[in-house]
Amino acid sequence: MADPALACLPRTRRVLVVANPIAGGYRPTRIAALAAALGRRGIATEVRLTTYPREMVTIAAGLTAEIDTLVVAGGDGSVAEAVEGLVVRTPPVPALAVLASGTANVLAHELGLPKSPTRLAALVARRRLAPLHLGQAGARPFLLMASCGFDAAVVAAVSRGAKRGLGKLAFAAAALRLGRRGAAPVSFVADGVERRAAVAVVAKASRYAGRFMLTRATGATRPGLRLLTLADGRPGALLGAALGLVLGSPGRFAALADEPVETAEFPAGAPVQIDGEPAEAGPLVIRAARLAYPVIVP
Repeated sequence: MADPALACLPRTRRVLVVANPIAGGYRPTRIAALAAALGRRGIATEVRLTTYPREMVTIAAGLTAEIDTLVVAGGDGSVAEAVEGLVVRTPPVPALAVLASGTANVLAHELGLPKSPTRLAALVARRRLAPLHLGQAGARPFLLMASCGFDAAVVAAVSRGAKRGLGKLAFAAAALRLGRRGAAPVSFVADGVERRAAVAVVAKASRYAGRFMLTRATGATRPGLRLLTLADGRPGALLGAALGLVLGSPGRFAALADEPVETAEFPAGAPVQIDGEPAEAGPLVIRAARLAYPVIVP
């Protein structure tokens, strides 16, 4: 299909704000503040709450032609679902904006988006756009990363209730619990070559688990994928990789490799996560998508 980023609706006149009420950071007052701030700028705004899983996909795919901007108030999973619906639309398409309301909000950190609803309303009104380059996991687009191995097992171990109640602490607790036993290597294929690693992350964005820097060699608004692998699954190596991530030097305390990749194939039975959410186990082919989507940025 044609690249939607080249055929975006030109002005902000009517906005739909779709909120995920089970997102960890959902606050009705923030949604109301955003709608009010847009209204003060003369922008007609409608607010809608999702009521069942993956309704965000349906809403985004079925937007009326009058909606020129879709604001997703949710976490990275909600934004990924919205994009899944948006990319099937025929250009011209509405712009995407994000009011970060999730647990990690990786994309919001990646794009430098404000937490303040009033500041976000100003960005929506100004309408500065950038191309959000996507990855493809099977038939599904993704924004940030797809991975298999230890980190995917950690994501799978965190229940929705724990995620909502404890936020990032739920993931840290799961990582400590699972990491004490170490991580068995997973076999996968990268650019036609069979590999083994305890962690294999195909990254579309530079950040991971919030504001932490994973790689400086790509970014959400830049084309290209990176493959980050940790071959050593012993507890000390896992702890070193986590420490390096927190300190902004992922490869400093563990042998974390960072290289370009065109395609990766995750095997059947391996734990997989996509954009911070558990996904069906492989086999799964990962590649860069041949399109970008217009997103509002500072």
